[in-house]
Amino acid sequence: MIVDEWDQGWGRGNQELATMVRQLCRDHLSRVPASPGIDLTSLAHGSAEQQTAGLRRLLNAWDFIGVHDPRTNVDEYDCLIAPLLTRLTNGAGAADLSEYLTAEIRGHFGMTVSDTETRAFARRLLTWWGTEQRAQ
Repeated sequence: MIVDEWDQGWGRGNQELATMVRQLCRDHLSRVPASPGIDLTSLAHGSAEQQTAGLRRLLNAWDFIGVHDPRTNVDEYDCLIAPLLTRLTNGAGAADLSEYLTAEIRGHFGMTVSDTETRAFARRLLTWWGTEQRAQ
């Protein structure tokens, strides 16, 4: 439900991202054992919304192309959210995340960012995600 509200509200127009977030919710639910008295659907949707918002904040803070404006441009990096959440959910390490970011920044945004920057951001993502992955 929260994903639907998000899609109809501030996420309007980004159907691909909404679809990917819904799939991540379903994937999370399939791995969580059922517990009496707990509505897993609402937990998963709340978690997906929090994950999306948290990752958006990190990407906007990094702002590797320098266009983030909290009043007018908050979704420039939304195309990275679902692929990064998928990789984090699947246990990607810093090297995998850094490689993805480098390729996406070059291929999609047409820019070059140093490997040092993408590795540092990948480690920051892992810290935020709370993994025990060793930063490479």
